[in-house]
Amino acid sequence: MRVLFVNRHPDAWMGGDAVQVSATCAGLERLGVQTTFSSNVDVDVRGYDCVHLVHLNFHWTHTVALRCREAEVPYVVSAIFNPTAVGMPAEAMWEVVEHAHVTLALSEAERLEIAAHVGVDPARIQIVPNGVHPQEWPRGRRRNGPALTFARVEQPKGLIHAAYACRELGVPFVIFGPLSHDSPYAMQLQGLGARLLGRHRQAVLATAARAASVYLCTSLTERQSLAVLEAAQCG
Repeated sequence: MRVLFVNRHPDAWMGGDAVQVSATCAGLERLGVQTTFSSNVDVDVRGYDCVHLVHLNFHWTHTVALRCREAEVPYVVSAIFNPTAVGMPAEAMWEVVEHAHVTLALSEAERLEIAAHVGVDPARIQIVPNGVHPQEWPRGRRRNGPALTFARVEQPKGLIHAAYACRELGVPFVIFGPLSHDSPYAMQLQGLGARLLGRHRQAVLATAARAASVYLCTSLTERQSLAVLEAAQCG
């Protein structure tokens, strides 16, 4: 069996979606399924048994879904829906969901939100919640560390609010995630005392989560945050 995953390229936009795609591909490969990843909207879908599209909001999902229908290749959509960052009209989303083999939501709330926004029967959307592997995020009990978050350093993540709160409380604030050090947003965070440590391997993030006193999810767009589950698993 051959499965094609289509999503934004992780080198350009690293996030929980890229982590989940990578982990899913690895799991399928262990089961004997051949997986391919593409960030090209012009990808040739012929020859695949299934195409997995990531992000209902973005235009490439509609483009590749149309190509799948033309080639008679079934496709699945992981919605990761965000009503505040809609990249294509509801009519196009309806078309994607209506013709999908299945559309996946992370929670009942997200399923109902998609159905209401797009105008489809909620029964067409199945719930598959996020999850983490306990061996990759081992539990710890240290409670005397800083406040912590894993996030891209950008305004929709709401990091400024956390930085102000931590400064007022006298709590160190550490941020792991992709950033541009000379961006005004990054410089504003650093001016408030936040430590911006950039991207790191998963093992480093797990160690940081075990050492933190609290994990902060300040994002204005998250539904079921993978990073929250990772931190919770670490204790």
